[in-house]
Amino acid sequence: NQAASSFFLPLDRVVHALGKIQQNVPVHRGSLLATFENEAYPRAVRLGLSEEAERSFRQAFPKRDGVLVIDRITPKGPLDGVAKAGDIVISINGISINEFVQLEAILDEHVGQTIQFVFQRAGRNQQHEVRVADLTAVTPATLVMSCDASFNDVSYQIARHYNLPL
Repeated sequence: NQAASSFFLPLDRVVHALGKIQQNVPVHRGSLLATFENEAYPRAVRLGLSEEAERSFRQAFPKRDGVLVIDRITPKGPLDGVAKAGDIVISINGISINEFVQLEAILDEHVGQTIQFVFQRAGRNQQHEVRVADLTAVTPATLVMSCDASFNDVSYQIARHYNLPL
């Protein structure tokens, strides 16, 4: 089942992470501080996917039935002011991106680095250099508890949910 298998990390990503843990090296998680959705080709075309891009994706990924689309962008995150909700992910560093695991693998390998992010809006490719955020750095590691309440910095997960800047 293709849908069920997309929830599991490929074996090479697990081996990679385990190797780092065994070497006592941190496992970094990269993020663009945005959420993405997989959209079927007909909906992606309505959002602005060009015929040429659709043909290219169908040829490169014959077992997939759609593309990644930006759903939400965290204010003051790497994509804020660069992309918009509804933009269609085309490639990162020249590699066509079509699924979440592939996107996450590239982001994890480029934490703190600049990547070439290409997306389509209204059938036109737009390319921007964006810096990959360290997901660990935007996740609070400490908190203060007082009077049955806890206080800590706004986490990425909360900021994303309420559309707040970090």
